[in-house]
Amino acid sequence: MAEPKLAERRVTQRQRALKSATVIFDDRASTLNCVVRNYSEHDAYLKIDSPGLVPERGFLKIKDQPGEYRFRLTRRDANGVGVTLERTTEDDIKAAKQAANRALEISEAGRLRNSGTGGVQSEAAKAVNIRDAALAVLRKRHLAKSE
Repeated sequence: MAEPKLAERRVTQRQRALKSATVIFDDRASTLNCVVRNYSEHDAYLKIDSPGLVPERGFLKIKDQPGEYRFRLTRRDANGVGVTLERTTEDDIKAAKQAANRALEISEAGRLRNSGTGGVQSEAAKAVNIRDAALAVLRKRHLAKSE
């Protein structure tokens, strides 16, 4: 007796691939090497040694391709992860890097300026607020583009 076929949930059919790539996360401070096994314009499957380390959201840089993809984790198994992809523009990447650098600058300046912990905490909170505001701007840009 034949097994019933599972319903296809993908928006577009994936192409088989064997491409080196890098998962970028933690405000661009951490990376994991992986291999893109199959992909489409909207999603991909990444073979990775430690799938448990892949965060819910991050960036994917495929070797020999311009730009990056923003990704959201959709599934995880013993050999890798499935992700949905969203193309990022150079402006998005530049704005995210600037926001992260500015947040670090403010945090470091506060640490040097204040000898008490209260001042450092308030400066760190300002840095987080600036980063969150920059990310909100990027989200608004993305929503405006998709409408």
